[in-house]
Amino acid sequence: MEKENKDDERKTLVKNIINSVDSDEEEILFELTEEEKKEKEEQLRVKRMAEQYKKMQILEIVQNNEKAEGFNQAIVEEAFVFFGENSQFDIPPEDKKMLKLEQLRKLSEVAYSVNENAYGQPCAVKLYMDKLYVGCSLGPVRVFDIKTGNQENILIPKKKKVFTSRVTCIDISLTGDRLAVGYTNGKVCIFDLIKSKILIEIDDVCKTEVNFIKFLSDTSSQCLMAADKRGFIYRIIISKGLLKYNSKSCKIIEKPIPDLSSIAVLKPKEGMPYEVLEVSYMNITAVASTNRLVIYYLNDPIADFYSVIREDFSKNFIKEGSLCHLDWGYGITPTISRENSKCLLAIGWDKVLQIAILGSPDEPYNMISFDGYYICDYPIDRVQFISDSVIMILVNKKEVRLLFIPNFLPGSFSKEGIMLKEAEDSKMTIVGAYNGVFQVSLGEDFLRDLSLKAEVDTGVSLLNGNIRYSETAEKQNFSHSIVTHENQIIVLGQNELLLAKLYHWEDYLEYIKKKCGWLVCLKAALDIFSGDIKGYYGVPYISEDREEALIERLKELVLIGIASMIQSFYGSRRQSENNGNFDLQRDDNAIKVAIEFCHEIDSFDFLFNQIFAEFQSEGFEDKFVENLEPFILSGYFKEIIIPNAVLKKICDYYFENRKYHILEKIASCLDFTQYEYLDELTVVCSLKSLTTTLIHLTITSNQAEDRSCWTILRKVYDSFKSINKQINLEEIKEWYKKSKDEKYSITSSYQYIGLKFMHIISLFLRGERYPEGKLTLDQHEIYLTQTIEFIFENQHAFDLLNVDERSFFIMMSELYTNKTVCRVLKNLNDQDIFHITHEIIIEKFKEIINSYASLKNLKFEFSYWVIKIANCEMYRLDPQKIIGLINESIIFVLYEIYDFNEKKKASNFELKPEDKFSGPNDINLSDLEQEILDLLPYYSKYMEHEELSEIIEISQKLLIDKIRIYIYEDQKDFEQCIQTFLNSKGCKTQDVFQWLHRLYIKKRDTLEEESITRIKNEIIRVIQDFIIADSVKTSQVIDEWLPNQQIEIIDKLSANEELQLKYLSDFINEREAEISEVMKSAVKFQNPHFNDYKYFLKLHIKLLAKLDCRRISIKDYYPIDCLDDIKDDNAIIKEARAFLYKRCGDIDNSLTIFLSLLEEISYDEIKQDGFHNKKDDSKFTLSFSKIYTEICQLCVKWTSIPSYKDKIWNQVLRTLFKIKKKYYVKEETKKTKAVNTIIFSKISEFLLMMSRYVDFREVIKLLLEVDEGATFRYSKKWFQSLFVSKADQEFLYKSAQKLLNNENSAMVDSIVDKYQHGFKGTKNQTCDLCKGILVNPYFERSLVFCMCKHHFHRKCYIEEVKLIKTLEVRPDIEKRFQCPICRKHNVDIDEKQRKDRMKQKRSNRRRNRKGTDTRNSSSEGSRSSMNNNDEEYGFYNNSKLDEVEKINYKLKMKAFDEDYYLSSPSIVFP
Repeated sequence: MEKENKDDERKTLVKNIINSVDSDEEEILFELTEEEKKEKEEQLRVKRMAEQYKKMQILEIVQNNEKAEGFNQAIVEEAFVFFGENSQFDIPPEDKKMLKLEQLRKLSEVAYSVNENAYGQPCAVKLYMDKLYVGCSLGPVRVFDIKTGNQENILIPKKKKVFTSRVTCIDISLTGDRLAVGYTNGKVCIFDLIKSKILIEIDDVCKTEVNFIKFLSDTSSQCLMAADKRGFIYRIIISKGLLKYNSKSCKIIEKPIPDLSSIAVLKPKEGMPYEVLEVSYMNITAVASTNRLVIYYLNDPIADFYSVIREDFSKNFIKEGSLCHLDWGYGITPTISRENSKCLLAIGWDKVLQIAILGSPDEPYNMISFDGYYICDYPIDRVQFISDSVIMILVNKKEVRLLFIPNFLPGSFSKEGIMLKEAEDSKMTIVGAYNGVFQVSLGEDFLRDLSLKAEVDTGVSLLNGNIRYSETAEKQNFSHSIVTHENQIIVLGQNELLLAKLYHWEDYLEYIKKKCGWLVCLKAALDIFSGDIKGYYGVPYISEDREEALIERLKELVLIGIASMIQSFYGSRRQSENNGNFDLQRDDNAIKVAIEFCHEIDSFDFLFNQIFAEFQSEGFEDKFVENLEPFILSGYFKEIIIPNAVLKKICDYYFENRKYHILEKIASCLDFTQYEYLDELTVVCSLKSLTTTLIHLTITSNQAEDRSCWTILRKVYDSFKSINKQINLEEIKEWYKKSKDEKYSITSSYQYIGLKFMHIISLFLRGERYPEGKLTLDQHEIYLTQTIEFIFENQHAFDLLNVDERSFFIMMSELYTNKTVCRVLKNLNDQDIFHITHEIIIEKFKEIINSYASLKNLKFEFSYWVIKIANCEMYRLDPQKIIGLINESIIFVLYEIYDFNEKKKASNFELKPEDKFSGPNDINLSDLEQEILDLLPYYSKYMEHEELSEIIEISQKLLIDKIRIYIYEDQKDFEQCIQTFLNSKGCKTQDVFQWLHRLYIKKRDTLEEESITRIKNEIIRVIQDFIIADSVKTSQVIDEWLPNQQIEIIDKLSANEELQLKYLSDFINEREAEISEVMKSAVKFQNPHFNDYKYFLKLHIKLLAKLDCRRISIKDYYPIDCLDDIKDDNAIIKEARAFLYKRCGDIDNSLTIFLSLLEEISYDEIKQDGFHNKKDDSKFTLSFSKIYTEICQLCVKWTSIPSYKDKIWNQVLRTLFKIKKKYYVKEETKKTKAVNTIIFSKISEFLLMMSRYVDFREVIKLLLEVDEGATFRYSKKWFQSLFVSKADQEFLYKSAQKLLNNENSAMVDSIVDKYQHGFKGTKNQTCDLCKGILVNPYFERSLVFCMCKHHFHRKCYIEEVKLIKTLEVRPDIEKRFQCPICRKHNVDIDEKQRKDRMKQKRSNRRRNRKGTDTRNSSSEGSRSSMNNNDEEYGFYNNSKLDEVEKINYKLKMKAFDEDYYLSSPSIVFP
């Protein structure tokens, strides 16, 4: 129960939030459920619609609804593209295949059987028509019938010794009557397939195994080529002698092509007569190896016309040793040949498949061009054309992919890059740019992703076992085991044969029909027809050819499918009706599919004749019309002549079912020009007040008089007058709230039809048709004249005014505000064709106003309309035509609005319905004010003074003061203008500054000197009001109108110091850059503004000190004496004085003040500073930390002056210890810990800084004085930072024992350990490379010393050694370690000798250590403890120097003078 209450509370809260949400709100305070989100979105949509409709006039709402665009919007919502976008008719993924695989089981059993093994195993195949030729390992060629699987013949060479040689390759001539066979022993046999006998055996051509044999493309079948294993290629010509066939051969190339991988002979297109192929194209052959591609003419003389090596094709992408695969075919390419089929060469090399186009033989230099390439994810093992523009490739030794060439990447892969507009992808590498266009080199993965669209079928595995292959360059070559013929692929496996067929499009549709049903089949047919599905055999790529080839077959498919479906529906209907649950949805599906299919194939005759007849014969015509509705509304049939029988059925259906509102939309989307029953339909539409249909039928009538504008207007008017149904205009205003039924009820009312009639008249006046379209100029002139005559005839105008006065005048505004209409009407008047002018129209309206006094708001709407049209170009050019009327209209409209507003204030006021959308109620006063302001520049000069005074008076009452200001300005009463601006409730105060600026720009040419003086005086008089409004803009006004009077103005404000400070602060902030530049300038005394700015700054500081001293901030451009006149001496003033002393170099006073401020800071303020939370009520502007920072900066800056050096550091340190003594609490709590921490951290930081500039003895002495009780916790880091010589170690040790209390006394031992060694020398010794201080207190560096007495920073030494190694290329340089200065090489000994010597020296040192003094013993012990550490002898851990260099250097160090060099070579001075 409690949970239900919480859910109810949540829902209530959500509703309240949704109801109160503003149109601009994008979020809700908590996450909503999906239903709540939908509810919120709907509420927001309705609110936006309400706001939009609120701004629209009633006529605009009707026009928006009646526009053709509005209809289409509604139509789109209603139309349902059932077939094209419904996924239930998509082909299942498992059925989207292009290859039909057929296991040749019977044929394989025969070919691979043990009983037949006397012929050997199959090792080469060739397919021609329905015959399969299988070459065996023992020599014979077996001929099989593909369909039956039976062996039909065996072709055996006549010499038995050949019978023991393996068949390596087979080819069949173009005519299919000759078979050429190559063997391992180099023999070539030619068989006659018609007579099944051998014609000739050639054994004197190939000396080794025949790898390739090909018939050339001549028609005689007498010419062929062969290639042996060595790489020699031969042309063989066979001729018939008297008793036998003879052969003649020659080498195509003198030098062999090693690792020959593929040979492809250009042959005519399948089905093309031989004579069609140009003679020049005969015997063109492409030859490829692992490293080269050549294309030859094998005619006489033999020549090559294209050659490329792997490096030139794509050196970086194609791996060395990759086999190149070739095949000739036909098709189109991505860009160059997209409309006409061309002869193509497919080149598969490693992962690249490139398409080459064979050009015209008339242009030998342009014979080969490249367009289209594909990038594979694995090396390509076989390439074969299987249909026009479709290529089969073998990938990964098993997988077959089908590629569609037009979807390849355009161009040539051999180029270095691709030109792109942007190069932001991480897979792209920019290699150049020109004019903002980047040339990029695309990565393999990126190109592979782009290539995927070329794949139309993938993942087809041909055999369960492996495919047989030959070897080329130790790689598998499938040239003789995977062969194609037309759309068939034969695959020779190790144990079986497989046949794969590329589906013919009709066979594929039959397969889909059986597998998935008729609707899916029809969807697939449409996809093939439209080109969405590509690659099936027999489908032309060019759309015109494809449509011609497929359309009749598709029509048959539709009729057969519809007939069978309807019959199946009858059976299911009878069964379902008996059960009482019959669903007509399946009938709708069939009809929608048929309609959309005909639309897709653009065959509407087929739809309305054959398909409609099919549905009509079975009693489905009503359902046909019902489902035809969304397609009609979507505009499919606007330009289609529908047969009369079908058109009549459509009209009868809507009349019988009383769907008149749909009929109005339907009719405007149909062509009735040849409709036999047009008169009958016109009468019915007139009776039912279907004005849209009525107009459409009238326009489409074949009789000229019926198509005239007058006839159309008369019919619509008669229909309008015949309606009795009345509604309130408010219902139209709330159109967005209405349901469909309510909207239809509104559209059939008297008021709506009247407004619709006005919309039609507006279109005719503008020269447009209804509901859409344009009139010619001649038609426009006729429509314009007839429409104007119709309006003023009889009571037409009164009837329209009675609907809505304002809508009527908006309609008539087209005659004045539309420039085209004005020009056409004026031309007709000038040519004396039409005699009703613009002025006559206005006079006619005056007569109507006098005649129809019963229309309450008529005069107001007319006057308001006059104000609107008075802004048109025609009257602006000649205002006197309408001046009298415009004066009267402005005054009348303003007084009417004022009176109406006064009436509204009464408690018993009630707005009448007729006044809601006309008269003063619905007038936007701001818009009216702007419209009158637009008129005044043209008409005010012709108005009398009394009229202008009357306008001023009523404008003041209505608070539309911009009109008053304009008239005052026009009368040059500028004082009154400024006063109106400042006192106005209708104007923004900021407007006065814009007005003054505009006036200033204008004054140079128009204003008199007297007017300028009056404006200046008035500005000075109200200057305080200006500053209160906007002090920055006031400053700009003073610069423009009162230049060089800023001081005078500021002094004038002295009576109100707060206002004076406000103005000065904004003035200085606004011009800070300019003031700073002047005050810092070297020639500032010559600048005319210097004295003014100095005065402003001093006055500003003075006012701040008096009124708000916390805002005092002395910047670097303020005068040094800016505080001289200030007697106050609070902390903030002291801070300011300290900064000024600091600027002028008075270090004593500056430091003294800062130190006194530091001491004055309270305990609580230090605590707040520790939490970074400064209180607003603090008497300081700077915190403890910031004052301390300023003091440190002073100390560092002035430490170079001997007289200041020790004094300032000592003074500061004493002050810090005073503060410590004052606020330090030994027993820490949470409250006191923050203060202790910040004070101790500042002292530690200062000690560390001080030790860099002051001798440590002085520091220690001072600490012993100020910290007598050793209460300060010194850091180990500070002691380690001290620069101590060996002579000072005892002093440091004793001092440390005194300064370190019990809490950190353990630190003494570590200090003693560290300072057991030292550096004997001066503090100012420098590095011999960088010349910097050797022991630099700011950086942590180790030191390096050499035998030659040179010493360096370790970093400098390492960089110099690297440089030497780079410059001196010597075999032993890596083993030498030298001084960069004197180039003295160290002893070069091998590693074993170094180690032995090192051990000996260490043992000697240990023996000698016992007799030495304590100091030396301590030093030696310390050094000995580090012997095995890489940091010894000046090296850090992770040193990049190798072990040889380290050992070599250590050996040198032992010979150094121990008094000069470090006792421990690894020493770090921070």
